[in-house]
Amino acid sequence: HGHCNVPRGQGELGRWVRYQREYHSKNQLDQAKVDRLRGIGFLFAGDARAASRKAWGEVCWETRFGELKQYRNEHGHCNVPRGQGELGRWVRYQREYHSKNQLDQAKVDRLRGI
Repeated sequence: HGHCNVPRGQGELGRWVRYQREYHSKNQLDQAKVDRLRGIGFLFAGDARAASRKAWGEVCWETRFGELKQYRNEHGHCNVPRGQGELGRWVRYQREYHSKNQLDQAKVDRLRGI
């Protein structure tokens, strides 16, 4: 999935993630565990408010970029239909941001390189 944002309803893993965040908010999680979790991109509540919007956005961008590369390999093109779920919406937004000069040049270059 490319991220550590596991939904609460995702069975045992979802419950475990929720408990780690709860323990952290109560200062009941050992610092070594906090460091290990952060090392894999896990975000705690304070992290999410402070700096994770951008980080989360980058994780999502990288995830969709990987999906687009896979789509290109399977279909021979990057013309993902708008109705193709999250990937279709993401591609549409990238094109929209690019047309408004709101897409970082490094991302434009990476997309053109597929």
